[in-house]
Amino acid sequence: MDLKLKKMNKIVAFDFDDTLAITDSLIGITTRLPINLVDVMTGAGIAHKKSTGKYLWIDSCNYESLESLGIADRLQIVFDYCQTLSVNVESAKPIFSMIQTMRDALAEPLTKVVIITARAGYSNTWSESLQTKVTATNREGILSFLKIHNVEIHDDDLYTVGDVAESGGDTAAAKADVLAKYANIYPSAEIVFYDDSKRNINAALSLPVAHGIKNPVTVHMIKHGKVIVTEQESHKIRIKQRLDSIFNCMME
Repeated sequence: MDLKLKKMNKIVAFDFDDTLAITDSLIGITTRLPINLVDVMTGAGIAHKKSTGKYLWIDSCNYESLESLGIADRLQIVFDYCQTLSVNVESAKPIFSMIQTMRDALAEPLTKVVIITARAGYSNTWSESLQTKVTATNREGILSFLKIHNVEIHDDDLYTVGDVAESGGDTAAAKADVLAKYANIYPSAEIVFYDDSKRNINAALSLPVAHGIKNPVTVHMIKHGKVIVTEQESHKIRIKQRLDSIFNCMME
């Protein structure tokens, strides 16, 4: 599909879990170290929903907290993503305010709407807890979920960047790469990003510096279905901030 066939004034990107939907998918964690993982996680403020064998199972919010703390490598945490390789469409709950925001964006003629999720879309991943390989079906599940709620996007507009994790890739950086791709295709379009993860928000805000784009970037941090923080970043904003800093220094 040729993305340059139509001019776009705005690129609006949505995360899936905890942005468009609440799901019951859990992530398994265990450790290679001889430590009491329950005590360590509790001390770090990470709550688990259940435990099976050597695995604790945490929801996406606690997973995000764990990743943001940056302690997983030090604790030699091993993740099991088997439950996040599919979407239980029947139990997934829509975040209606964000679904409506997506509908509104889709109704704008010069706006490109995409989903960028940290879920995998094509992986065939070994699950230690299940002792078998699990094939990702998230793409079908997410598109089906959206259709149930009267939202339809093209398969090409769904990015499942979680596949990079199989080779040790960073999903936050992968999300930013997708946004940068659209910024390069549509250099005058505003980039708008909705996500519940601070790491992903920061990666999007770093686009003007990390990728050298000049597009204005607006990010919306989502919590409990509401925008709790909105920030903007762009090449022009950075120049203004630099000039303001120079002027303030001159006046001191």
